[in-house]
Amino acid sequence: MKNGKRKNNRVKKKSTFELLRGKEVTLQLLRGHVVTGTFAGSEDSYYILSDVTIRGYKYVCKTPLCLIQKGQVQHMHLKGEITPISES
Repeated sequence: MKNGKRKNNRVKKKSTFELLRGKEVTLQLLRGHVVTGTFAGSEDSYYILSDVTIRGYKYVCKTPLCLIQKGQVQHMHLKGEITPISES
């Protein structure tokens, strides 16, 4: 305490989703579709991605913006390198 006043030196921690903002992410949806894009944030029950590529079973869609319902996501991770699995 200085001069009878307490300083508030607490550093506000960022949430996991705030740390992801602006990073390239990949989401696997429950039905197997893979969505890749730049994480822009989350609001209500949606993830917001920009510069998005959606890969389905037969088609690929590219769009500047996509809202994905959180309940449809199986998992999410930072975009990584995809390499084929070698059979041994």
